[in-house]
Formats: sequence, C-alpha cells, structure tokens
Amino acid sequence: MRTLPTSLPALVITMLLVVTCVTQAQQSPSLLPLAVGNSWSYEMTSSRRGRVDTALQTIAIDRDTVMSGIRMYRAPLGSGAWFGNGDGGVYAWSDDFGSEPVLFFRYPLAKGEGYEFTADRQTFTIDVIAVDEIVELASGSARCIHYRMRSEEGEEAHVLIDPAIGVVKIASGNTDRPSRESVGGILKSFALQQTR
Repeated sequence: MRTLPTSLPALVITMLLVVTCVTQAQQSPSLLPLAVGNSWSYEMTSSRRGRVDTALQTIAIDRDTVMSGIRMYRAPLGSGAWFGNGDGGVYAWSDDFGSEPVLFFRYPLAKGEGYEFTADRQTFTIDVIAVDEIVELASGSARCIHYRMRSEEGEEAHVLIDPAIGVVKIASGNTDRPSRESVGGILKSFALQQTR
C-alpha cells in the first residue's frame, strides 16, 4: 500500500506528480484546469551538501474517479495520491489522509490570507504571498498565485500555480536545517486536453 509522503519537499513533489481537473457541473472556480491525458514536463533540481542534480520529470494524468463527490485525478508516479478541484480549492487524498479528501490548496484567496491543514498527524500552514506573480517560462509568461507552505518541523515550500496552466514552479527546503535537501522545479512544457 503506497502512502503520501509527509515531509514538505515530498508533499510538494507529489503535488507536481499529481494534477487535477474540474467538471463543468462544479460551480467553484478551478485552480488547475486539467484532464486525463494532460502532461507537464519540469526541470527539477535538487541540492544537498553541495551536490546539485538536475533531471527532466514528465507527469501525465492517467485516470480519474469520484471521491466524496469530487472528481479526483492521479498520475502513475510518486505515492499514488489523488487530487481534485472542489468547493473551496484543490483537495488531496491518500491512504494517510483517511477516508475523505483534505483541502490542500484553498482557492480563491487574497494576498496575505492563510490557513492550516492536517495530514498524517502533521499540521501545515499555508500563506498566499502573491496573487499575480509573473513567472517567465520558455513558452511565455505565467501569472501565478504564490503559496508558501510551512511544516511544524521547519520545512518550507513555495508553489506557484497559474490556473490556466497548473503548477509552474516550486522551491522547497528546511529553514531550520539548511544541510537537508532542497528541491526546485520549473515548468518546461505542457500539453492540455480540453477540459470536460
């Protein structure tokens, strides 16, 4: 049985590995306008104790299902977690979360707003740093919502999401222990199917 990693860098990478879609029947705005068959390629960089590794990571949605009334999507990589747009934002589910999806990224939010969520007995604090941060990509500019995630253990991650494209950039590390691994990723290319 696979479980969702609970360290913040692993949680953020899992977010990149699993993406979501919203159906036309749902009324709330969609943070990630995606569908089965969509794919994204990221240039991922990790560094630990002076060593830097770079790799291209491609993510593709392979299937969907409905959980607690929310259409959930998964990629065949990572921990097997599922994500879906629903009322109030993006929900996540894995074996660690229990029987119900957990609200992972609230949307819409204003700059400076924040909230907390608990997964696998850990509490994470999320703040919105910006709602219109520009990220330059090879394909042009992306206008992003900048989320900052912090764990009780001092790990911090920044996730930048363009609702028209999906996750475009991440950066994570441990502010209390800089010798631990830091991870970053930037979107290099994507292919979106028509959403239902």
